[in-house]
Amino acid sequence: MRKILSALSVIILLQSVISCNNSSKEIEIGTENFLISNTENKASCVFLTTDENGYPAISWVEKDSNKHPILFFALWDEAKNTFGEKQQINLPDNTSVHEEGMPKIAFKGDGIMIATYESSVPVEGKKWGISDLSYMESKDKGKTWTVAQSVFKNKYQGSSPSFSGLSRLSDGEIGVAWLDNDTNPKNFSRPVFFAKTLKSGGFDNAYMITPKACQCCRIAISSEQDGQVSIAFRDLSKENVRDISVATSNDNGKSFQAPSDFSKDGWVIDGCPHNGPSIASSNGKTYLTWFTGGDHIGVNYGELNKDGTVENKTLLSKDGRFAQLSLLNDGTPVVVYSEDFTEKNKNGSQIKIAKMHNDQFVKAKIDLSGQDADYPVIRTLNDHDVIVAWSDNNQIFYKKIDISAL
Repeated sequence: MRKILSALSVIILLQSVISCNNSSKEIEIGTENFLISNTENKASCVFLTTDENGYPAISWVEKDSNKHPILFFALWDEAKNTFGEKQQINLPDNTSVHEEGMPKIAFKGDGIMIATYESSVPVEGKKWGISDLSYMESKDKGKTWTVAQSVFKNKYQGSSPSFSGLSRLSDGEIGVAWLDNDTNPKNFSRPVFFAKTLKSGGFDNAYMITPKACQCCRIAISSEQDGQVSIAFRDLSKENVRDISVATSNDNGKSFQAPSDFSKDGWVIDGCPHNGPSIASSNGKTYLTWFTGGDHIGVNYGELNKDGTVENKTLLSKDGRFAQLSLLNDGTPVVVYSEDFTEKNKNGSQIKIAKMHNDQFVKAKIDLSGQDADYPVIRTLNDHDVIVAWSDNNQIFYKKIDISAL
């Protein structure tokens, strides 16, 4: 692993929050980035999760010189304060490598690892072919893996799972949600399905959460200790409105209530934005961040109380996209996103981080050297540190940030 040191100062400039009552100020947050991918390969699809002990784990995909996809992962080394030695998982050549439906890893409560990936087989008359969502299991921390099988155990004819999301649930099992094909070719929307792992191994039968969702935005899942599971997705109405909806389960995914329209942005677009939401839950409250091209265009944030009341809807950045969020141990939400900028007549993209403080967000630029930084992800490390990772020019970087500096 190669260490990248920025030549800039450790001083960063906070961006002013939306309220005119807040002013910019300078703080010290550090400028040390770590490059974790191989510079000889093209890397993408960075993902962060936590192992069974709550420590961060990172995964990403590299394509070698022959364009073979390889899923890499590394576990957090607390002693070294960095990610440890990376391990690889070979993937089939027809693996779908894209940010909204990337290969991922997860850890069950008993430490068993799950790796999921989407693949596609060409079919005449279908532009994108027929896809599948497969999984493998490892009982030895990724040294050996089972033969890949489909997550969709009770798959129907014409099924084509993709754009999946996953999360460990409070019972230690892994919940996975995905988009599938509508059996009626006249319908442009796609159904959302959910399935969870079994203690005995493999997945239980899946069932449909809703028949109507946008065709190609990733699904997001969160879980609470009381058994609440929330699934956020971009919905799709007959009028081509593509807002964010949330479906909630109170029994660890055995059943879900009907989805409710959360964002109500009124975004009408004839096409898929390829920009899904992010969700987290704690103490009966659900936190979301998402992109819209409707009302309050850009990256937005909002909260959903257990009674269904939507609160604190806030525009974080009119030039932002691809937002992801995590909660500190005290429940404080922290959001990362990429933001477009223009400097010296050149366009670029940089990574921003925003932390809730006194019911408002303070924001800072965390990637001081990148000019094409995108697709950030975030995970909490402890009471005051978070890990943020992102892509920049076909490479994967990460940084540990003391969020108390914000």
